[in-house]
Amino acid sequence: MIPENIIGLGRREAELRAESLAAISADKMMSDHLDVIEASMTAIMDHVRDRPERGTHELIVQRLGIRLFNDLASGLSQGFAGYYQQAWDAVRDVVELQFLFDDFTGDAEKVMRWATMSRTDREKEFRPVQVRKRLDDRYEHTGEKRRAAYQMLSTMASHASPEGFTLTMPKDNMSETGPFFEERFLRAFLGDIAQHGLSATVNFTTLLRASTDDERNAKHVFAQRGGKWLETYMGEAVAEVFAAQAEGRV
Repeated sequence: MIPENIIGLGRREAELRAESLAAISADKMMSDHLDVIEASMTAIMDHVRDRPERGTHELIVQRLGIRLFNDLASGLSQGFAGYYQQAWDAVRDVVELQFLFDDFTGDAEKVMRWATMSRTDREKEFRPVQVRKRLDDRYEHTGEKRRAAYQMLSTMASHASPEGFTLTMPKDNMSETGPFFEERFLRAFLGDIAQHGLSATVNFTTLLRASTDDERNAKHVFAQRGGKWLETYMGEAVAEVFAAQAEGRV
């Protein structure tokens, strides 16, 4: 027998999902964000389900791609249902994968080392802070923007903190128990998961080179859809860099 409160909670989540989807359908920006999230999820599927295995290192990358797909899917599910803090927790994992895939770029040996080294050694070499430091050094970035993005998501969503209480307060500084609808949270969440999901996905697909016309076409479609969103919300220069990476031209 299923407790009535559990059944009632499920009904409430379904109502909030319908309210969220209606709000997205009525708003171009949120619709654009959801479209590019779907584009990222489709690209992941194209590189996992519709691609034969080509070596152990590619299988490892594909399995991490499955984790990315599930992060995007579960984040959307939580966000549509009004669990915004939990939705942003999924975004933090997306960010962690975004950086890890970038760290792996062009180095199949590093992928294999990550998968086969001892847990102690992996936690030492591939701790998120170490991955971020290597990327900052590689790109000669200063200001620790990667750290700031990761820390914000950790503080607001993944770790218990007073700052995170904000995401349980739809209005008047009063916390809500259980799910609720708040359009400003939904809008901000969709923007974050769209941006980080796109970056993580292009870093993932870059690790799996195209060998057939179908695989090249999948990369081209992803480049077009992702590039359109980036041109609209981040500018033409960013879109061009993304398209070149997505199609394997860099």
